Amino acid sequence: MSTMYVNNIAPLEGNTINVASGNTLNAPGHVIQVQSFFDVDLQTLTANTSFTATNCAINFTPKFSNSKIIIRVEGFFWAQSANTGGVITLYRNGVNLHPNNNYFARSYTVGSAGNDQQHVHFSVYDTANTTSQIEYRAYIKMVWGSGTIQFGSNDNESHRITVMEIAQ
Repeated sequence: MSTMYVNNIAPLEGNTINVASGNTLNAPGHVIQVQSFFDVDLQTLTANTSFTATNCAINFTPKFSNSKIIIRVEGFFWAQSANTGGVITLYRNGVNLHPNNNYFARSYTVGSAGNDQQHVHFSVYDTANTTSQIEYRAYIKMVWGSGTIQFGSNDNESHRITVMEIAQ
């Protein structure tokens, strides 16, 4: 393998430098790929005290095992009954990514009114450690009260998961 030393790289024609198919340009800190999944399916829980999988999920295959992965989850979370609350977290291949096996965001109602809808969003940073497919999936859990919680709220509100691979 040879090493070429240069101070500048410029295109011979136009303003684009192409990397030939099958080759990879490694530029630490740059986004390698982005994938996103958008869904409007409603997820409902009633009196469930363990984390339950949602449809907010994506299968992602990193190009490099040392890449940093940024996962962003967003959607509407609704506690439908008074004094009811739920939490949301992110799993990687069936394992909770929260360092304390806990949650990243929550929604709750206070008092007798109920029907509290909140837009929740959070980001999680991960390291690929593989070039095999990874499943990232949001999980929800009821944590207090006896009513109903929903993720996705209704057919008009959605949830989304976006994954970005960052070169190292």
